[in-house]
Amino acid sequence: MAIDTPISSITNTDTMDMDNMNNAMMQSMDSMRANMKNMQMTGDFDLDFANLMILHHQAAVDMSKAEVAHGTDAEIKTMAQNIINMQKEEMEQLQEFVKKYKKPEEKKERGAGRGRREGNQSSKPGIP
Repeated sequence: MAIDTPISSITNTDTMDMDNMNNAMMQSMDSMRANMKNMQMTGDFDLDFANLMILHHQAAVDMSKAEVAHGTDAEIKTMAQNIINMQKEEMEQLQEFVKKYKKPEEKKERGAGRGRREGNQSSKPGIP
C-alpha cells in the first residue's frame, strides 16, 4: 500500500476481523446481561447464585471461543481454550448442584435439621 493512499480507500480485512471479534465478544456480554436480567429469581440465594454463575460462565465460554477463532496471539488463544475447558467443567458442576439442590424447607422436611430439639434451643454449643 502506498504511503499517500487515502485512509477512506483502505479496505483492511484485519479491521473487519477485529470488528467481527469485538461484535462476538459484545454479543456474548449483551446476551449474558439480558439472560441474567430476565432470569426468574427464586429468592433462594444459593440456587440463584448457581443459576447466575452458569450464565456468567457461558458468556466467558462464548468470549473465549471468539478469541480462539479470531485471535492471533498463541499465548492468549491457549489461555482462551483453557478458560473454555475450565468454565465448561464448572458449568457442569453448577448444573449438577442445581439438579440435586433442595431448598432449606425441603431439607427440614427430610430431617436435615434433626440435630436440634424444637423450642428454645440455640444452635451454639453450651447455650440452651
